[in-house]
Amino acid sequence: NAEYMGTHFSNFTMAGRVFHPTHDHPERIGEVALLLAECFFDSPSWSYLFPDPVMRAKAIPFVMEKRIYLFHGTYFWTDESNQVIGHMCLNDNPQMSPSTWTLLKSGLLEWPLRLDWASLRRFLSMIDEFKLATKEALGRTNDFGLEAIVISKSLQGKGLGSEMLESLLKRADGTGKGVFLMTQQEKSVRWYEKFGFEVVDHRTLCNGAFENWVMRRKPQ
Repeated sequence: NAEYMGTHFSNFTMAGRVFHPTHDHPERIGEVALLLAECFFDSPSWSYLFPDPVMRAKAIPFVMEKRIYLFHGTYFWTDESNQVIGHMCLNDNPQMSPSTWTLLKSGLLEWPLRLDWASLRRFLSMIDEFKLATKEALGRTNDFGLEAIVISKSLQGKGLGSEMLESLLKRADGTGKGVFLMTQQEKSVRWYEKFGFEVVDHRTLCNGAFENWVMRRKPQ
């Protein structure tokens, strides 16, 4: 579907946890957005966009819900009781920008009314800097873009994130394509290196507001 930007794998199960293509379950997108908001609340990029914690708590679920619409290669994971416990996006058109019509349909252009103009300007500028960093590091690439991999805080530290990432990378390897990602936290760099990712770019963004690493993993 041209309205979505990303690959589409069907449901699959691993160790009792089910991976669901998010756009097959629109009724659960709100739950997924709340999980993402919980996990990214203290991230450097979101703290830059919304310095006020009260505004950030309101803003992240709204923005995340709209971004889920824009990227069709998103998955949420459930446990045996069907509770949402994680999310990941494996986007096969990571360098494609959405059209104005797609933005309108997603509801993201409601941002100035729901939030404010200042944070929208920061967001658009930040996205441009992200795009420049990946373009300079990778050129024009057909790699998958990996983003928004999270596990519920109550389940972190139990190896679930590693299991989920390994499973999705195996599926990406089956296509013969590499995978790249960006992270703004050095501890995450060390974690991704365990799965074969290598740093290809490291710089500060948004007038020194935070650091950003671009990482790439060759197909295995």
